[in-house]
Amino acid sequence: MTDVTILRLPEVLLKSGSKRSTLWQHIKAGLFVPPIKLGGRSSGFIKHEVDAIIAAHAVGMDDKEVKDLVVKLVEKRKESASKLLQELVA
Repeated sequence: MTDVTILRLPEVLLKSGSKRSTLWQHIKAGLFVPPIKLGGRSSGFIKHEVDAIIAAHAVGMDDKEVKDLVVKLVEKRKESASKLLQELVA
């Protein structure tokens, strides 16, 4: 089982160098991974996904490539969560 680190919004803002409003605009535009719900009114971001988006910008990916990466990361998130749940209930 892989450990997953959850980052809260202030940590993501610090790592990404973005302002809150810019980050949410990027999420809405598909240029940044969306947070996961942790319950109630709390949410967080998966650290390795945030790191992947930052790395994509560091290597000069354009917006279309970043959007494609976001889609792949979210798909992988769902697959990983589904696999983990299956292992836990088996």
